[in-house]
Amino acid sequence: MKYDAYIFDVDGVLIDHSNSFIPSIVLAVRTILNDDNFNQEHVFEIKSFKNFNNDWDTAIAGYCWRKFHSSKKLFDYLKIINEFGSGINGVRKTSNKLTFQVEKNIIRLVKESYGGTTACKKLYGFDPVTILNKGFWNNEISMVSYEKIKPFLDKSAIFTGRNKEEMELGFEILKWRIDDKMLAVSDLPELNKPNPKKLIPLVEKLSCKNPLYIGDSEDDSQLVLNYKKNTGKPLDFCLIESSLNVQNYNFSCSSTLELINKIGKL
Repeated sequence: MKYDAYIFDVDGVLIDHSNSFIPSIVLAVRTILNDDNFNQEHVFEIKSFKNFNNDWDTAIAGYCWRKFHSSKKLFDYLKIINEFGSGINGVRKTSNKLTFQVEKNIIRLVKESYGGTTACKKLYGFDPVTILNKGFWNNEISMVSYEKIKPFLDKSAIFTGRNKEEMELGFEILKWRIDDKMLAVSDLPELNKPNPKKLIPLVEKLSCKNPLYIGDSEDDSQLVLNYKKNTGKPLDFCLIESSLNVQNYNFSCSSTLELINKIGKL
């Protein structure tokens, strides 16, 4: 099929975040628990379940598993979360000792880990006090150069779990950007993936008939399904292969660069 518009996720699709947000989650959980029995593979396992696109929620789930449910395998704990509604709501229902203050502390530690002494103030409005490294964001690299993406920018949009400040930093890393009206960032948690409410106007602005969404997570997959259910309109999903176990995609590519090289043949 010939696609006439493209909607990109960011982390794992346009920016390699495997050495930034992922270790930020790990370090935050290890720090608050003083427990080294949590690692990147656990993060990937949590993110393979729906409604864990948000890194703060992933960190809170990891904390609750180690703090309250460590006698269970992580997979079994995640299945229980799903039975209670999935995502952060499911986590809260499985861990009645989890408090708002603890959640706030975990989120702050993830932010400190990611932004560090070099960008935490710029990104989140405060200086780190517990984790004083330079910030894992420094490890991020662009996965798609401007030269490669340039032919598609006028028919592309971005839907990301990053907030506005994180996305501005992302554009600095990418060394290219799109018009703000074609960008949807995270501001209200209830509108984050897999809620399609922000995706619908993006597709409408692209004035397309056969759009393609490019993502790498289960929430991306659920987002596409929800969009099609809510609108009755077509939207294919290209899965960028990762360590996550993702279902329901039209086709997969090893990278966005591979997809771009194939687009002319689709």
